[in-house]
Amino acid sequence: MSIFVAVVAALLALLTLLLHRRLAVAPAWPRPVRRVVAVVLAVGWAAILAAFAIQGGVIDPRGTRWLAWFGMTWLAVAWYLLLGVLTLGILSLATRLVRPAARSGLLRIGTPLVAVAALCTTAYGLHEAAEPSVTPVTVTDRDLPAEFDGLRVALVTDLHVGPVRDA
Repeated sequence: MSIFVAVVAALLALLTLLLHRRLAVAPAWPRPVRRVVAVVLAVGWAAILAAFAIQGGVIDPRGTRWLAWFGMTWLAVAWYLLLGVLTLGILSLATRLVRPAARSGLLRIGTPLVAVAALCTTAYGLHEAAEPSVTPVTVTDRDLPAEFDGLRVALVTDLHVGPVRDA
């Protein structure tokens, strides 16, 4: 189990370093901005590890539910940041091939947009998760036996019940 935890922590650390490289270093932000980005990413990394520990029962969730929520929310933000910086990297490569001088401008404009998009997407997801919905669907199939007529089936998914969200 401890090897698994070490591997997960290392992979998350690599993700954090990649995000720092793409969000702070590549756009050539001033040193104070780079430090702020590094601190935010490091706190997020630690929060994800703490959330996993809470979810795994290593840390008692009573009194730490907020930390589990923050860590799992940051994991979602990090995922969207990764998708955004990968997209920005592809655009940056294409720009480098066509107009090398425009690359720095693309990164200076695109990087904050990626960060805002990641935060907004995560906020939207949090809002939608807080408001579960029921979607009735009627299925008609002539090949089903008659005893299935009127049968009702419920599919409940993606509730995130646990240390992050209680019953």
